[in-house]
Amino acid sequence: MDASNPSSSRKEDSCSRQSRLEATVRPLRERKDSCNGDNSSTSISPEKKGRKLTAPQSTRSKSEFSKLKPQPPASQNPYTDFNDLEVIDSMEIVDPEDEEPQCEIDKEEMTQAPQNFKSPKKKKGYTALSEMVPLNLEEERLKFFERGFKGNPQFEYSTSGVFKQQFDKPHTKYMKVAKMILNQCISEYGTDEIYLEKTGGRLITKEETEKYFENYINEHGLDGLLDIVFSEKTVAPTSVIHEPNGKSRVVISLPIAYRENTIMGVMHHEIGTHYVRKYNDRLQPWFKNRKKYELKPYLIIEEGLAALNQTLVPALGSRKTPYLWNAALHYYSCYMSSILGFEALFNELEKYIKNPIKRWKECVRVKRGIADTSQSGGMYKDQVYLRGAIEILKKRKKLDFILLHSGKINVKDLQRLTKMGVIRQDGWKLPTFLKDLEQYKAGLNYIAEANFIDTLK
Repeated sequence: MDASNPSSSRKEDSCSRQSRLEATVRPLRERKDSCNGDNSSTSISPEKKGRKLTAPQSTRSKSEFSKLKPQPPASQNPYTDFNDLEVIDSMEIVDPEDEEPQCEIDKEEMTQAPQNFKSPKKKKGYTALSEMVPLNLEEERLKFFERGFKGNPQFEYSTSGVFKQQFDKPHTKYMKVAKMILNQCISEYGTDEIYLEKTGGRLITKEETEKYFENYINEHGLDGLLDIVFSEKTVAPTSVIHEPNGKSRVVISLPIAYRENTIMGVMHHEIGTHYVRKYNDRLQPWFKNRKKYELKPYLIIEEGLAALNQTLVPALGSRKTPYLWNAALHYYSCYMSSILGFEALFNELEKYIKNPIKRWKECVRVKRGIADTSQSGGMYKDQVYLRGAIEILKKRKKLDFILLHSGKINVKDLQRLTKMGVIRQDGWKLPTFLKDLEQYKAGLNYIAEANFIDTLK
């Protein structure tokens, strides 16, 4: 190329951009065609490795929910029908036993529930997240990419009207620390992709993923209570579905997005935190009786604790890079969605998310519920990760982290229930990372230091 010819340079840049765009759009079209043509969900064979994933009730101990809910008839199998499952978040999806309003609107959303699943009754006045999933999500994605990331998607929903959310206003108190975390990480590694590759290690296979989860489940004595399901119809890398009969499933997205050095953190998040706290909650006197004990919403602490437990591995590892990257990214994205339209938000996030497909997913997460996405506003729920993590870290020297895993409770209720002496410990489960409590606290100290928490007033 002639360096003295500006038009030649511009022409080559244009061709290069077009090639990159076509390389991005092509797999999206192929995935859409594939999803329209087959059932791409798979589950682990019950016979594999001799482990029976749908163990009958009689194999469970008395403390393992056997007396709480009956199993469905053998002819009904709600654990493998995922033809129409589409998840956007990485939070728990369906938990019919939860009573708080937060738990009715802060579930994983599905375009269609699995067969034989009975949806929980929606709290009056709030919109279920399942109603906030755009019906034309795939079509709008293709249009956006084919236009070269120009324009604002026009989303259609199953219901009309204004969606009422629990988090109807963006949180702003931690914007400064969120940007400090993101900028420090980018300053150190250059891009998010380099950061994830260097700290996460190589991508692992589906077979390796299966083995990791099986070992973790067995190590915590949860064999027979948790199924593992793989699906190409889910956007979130990991999500958990709770059934009315006490059984739960870990849904893992295909293709596998886990890395060798971070898979343990994912399991600490989904199983060691979410599932263990749910398991223990069933054994507590406040189970299905939260009003009597005046228990308050716990979602912020629940997700903050899960984010911290997920970050323990790098905090205690040799690299000492325990950045709350995802928590800070979601917090920042949520706030920016409150002042920017979709296209402007997509461009704004490029400095933190280089991959346009990942950037699209992040924008959709925080723009749900908006029909004309050129407008400001969105879904601010995902700010709970950073908010909860910071609240816990600020109080970490005064908290009993063993008892914090005793059920679905927040920090204030933990302190009050501890004084009341009503927390039961018989038959409960504890995650393995709490076996060495001093090491656990040291990990939290590393996380607080790396994420500028102790600079907050």
